[in-house]
Amino acid sequence: ELERDAVEYLKESKRVAQYDAILRDSQRSLSALSQQTSTLLLQQTELEGALNGIGVFHNELESNMDVLESQVDQLFGAQSHMVPSDSDMSRENAYATAVQCEQRLAVLSQNITGALQQVAPPSGDGGETADILKILHQHQMQLAQLEQASRAMESDITQLNVALNTQ
Repeated sequence: ELERDAVEYLKESKRVAQYDAILRDSQRSLSALSQQTSTLLLQQTELEGALNGIGVFHNELESNMDVLESQVDQLFGAQSHMVPSDSDMSRENAYATAVQCEQRLAVLSQNITGALQQVAPPSGDGGETADILKILHQHQMQLAQLEQASRAMESDITQLNVALNTQ
């Protein structure tokens, strides 16, 4: 019976030792989790401070924008009695014309690109038709380069006119 009690005691002590090991592991895990929680709480506090600072900055920016808006409204109100000059009207008309031309050129460019894609030369020997299409494509590319160069020249001329008018 003593031997049986010793075996039983040994079994129980092993089981207690396993529970003890599990408790120690759980305690270490809880300790690590507690440290992580403390770190997260500290970071949360720092984040809240940063967000409050951003909120204050946003409110100041919003109030500055409101002040600026009221000043612009006052400026426009003070100039409402003034009649636009002919140069203002001509600039406005020139701008509207430039926008319309740009839109038309964009549509035209899209149409040309679409047409070129529809009549793209077939790969391999296409005979005389393929040669004609290649030549037309080369001409179109040269025209596009000339158009780009003319736009650059037109821009330069506009800048010169502005520079001459300001002197």
